[in-house]
Amino acid sequence: MYVELSAEDCRDQARECFAHAVAEPDERRREQYLRDGEMWMSRWRFWTSSNAPMTYVPESETRAA
Repeated sequence: MYVELSAEDCRDQARECFAHAVAEPDERRREQYLRDGEMWMSRWRFWTSSNAPMTYVPESETRAA
């Protein structure tokens, strides 16, 4: 099942990527985490209900909530 991400979800994803980048010793992987974080920050900055990103959540997790 796909669910819409809020602007806060996008910001949280960006923070997670940046945290991984800081902790990553491999330069290539660190750069990838930084690019991913920048992508999520862009989604956060320009978030609207009409262009909200979607993410997959297994049905078993949606039933538990």
